[in-house]
Amino acid sequence: MKFLLIITMCSSIYKNCMPPVQVDEIFNNHYECAHEGYTLSADIIKNLGKERVNADRIYLSFACKPMERS
Repeated sequence: MKFLLIITMCSSIYKNCMPPVQVDEIFNNHYECAHEGYTLSADIIKNLGKERVNADRIYLSFACKPMERS
């Protein structure tokens, strides 16, 4: 089964989230998808920077969605 990684960035200050973004890569299993979800989320937080993340209380969530067979 293949998986799609979908990441959502939210602000707990403004109580809203940006539209979810689907990562272009397709993963061969849930482990690879979850690993990339955590890695990519950490990279995004680092790139946004401490001041922005603290000011807007930004957090990320992700989901690994199984692909429907076509």
